[in-house]
Amino acid sequence: CSQEPNLAKVFEALNLTSTQVICTAALGFCFQYVFLVVGFLTFPEGYGFADMDTSDCASLKSCLLAHLDYGFRSAPVWGGPELTWPMFVFDYIYNLIVILILAAIVSGIIIDAFSSMRADLQAQTDDQTNNCFICSINRSVMERKMVKFDHHVFQEHYMWSYARFLMRLEMATDADLNGLESYVQAKVKVQDFQSWYPIDKALSLETEDDNKYSEKDLRVKDLEELKTVVKQCTDGADAQMTNVRELKAGMKDTRESLKNMEFALLQLQGDVQKKADQLAAAQAQAVPQAKD
Repeated sequence: CSQEPNLAKVFEALNLTSTQVICTAALGFCFQYVFLVVGFLTFPEGYGFADMDTSDCASLKSCLLAHLDYGFRSAPVWGGPELTWPMFVFDYIYNLIVILILAAIVSGIIIDAFSSMRADLQAQTDDQTNNCFICSINRSVMERKMVKFDHHVFQEHYMWSYARFLMRLEMATDADLNGLESYVQAKVKVQDFQSWYPIDKALSLETEDDNKYSEKDLRVKDLEELKTVVKQCTDGADAQMTNVRELKAGMKDTRESLKNMEFALLQLQGDVQKKADQLAAAQAQAVPQAKD
């Protein structure tokens, strides 16, 4: 049952409120005992409940068991037709405290537990959705500075990259690490994460007046050079594409010229064959005439 999400929430709510529910049940037992003593001393003829007539109980113990078994289901039921003022007051107070207030307290405790769990879940979801897991900077702060939150989370501060880095530090030997990695490894061993985690810091949010990262200008210069190289590569690729298109056009023209030449050769071959046949027929006619 605990594998079902809804039932797991119910069990979690009952577990969180078990102490309060037990205390409320103990309070209900005390109220039942007080009503039992007052009713046992005030109404010698006794009274019953809707599910069972317990007016003939002879001892305080048996009446207590009847109260605990049937007293939480209904108010006292009187045997006679006449309702006196003491009966009315006893019945009214019993209904108010035991039937209404105690039941409302138990329901309120469980409902409040569900509300608290829902609020905690909403807060966790909001934190995971709108705050960076690494630097804890809010989405709105980034968007006000024209930084895309999704790009920041999945590119700049990708949490699984940090996880892989920590795994490498744990599995690698000292000879495999450089100076910075050795420094971070020493901090991790003493559980000092704040000294190297970029908490409340992000390079994409730094202003021009902030000198915490001196290499920022150099990175911008490198980025401009990279843009220049990329542009040159793009222009070269465009030129090559133009040459390829021209070459394809020339090859197409060449293929058409070859087809025309092939067609012309076929016509010429047909004409030559036709002339040869005519010449052979003429020679055949000329031989009998010469004999005559």
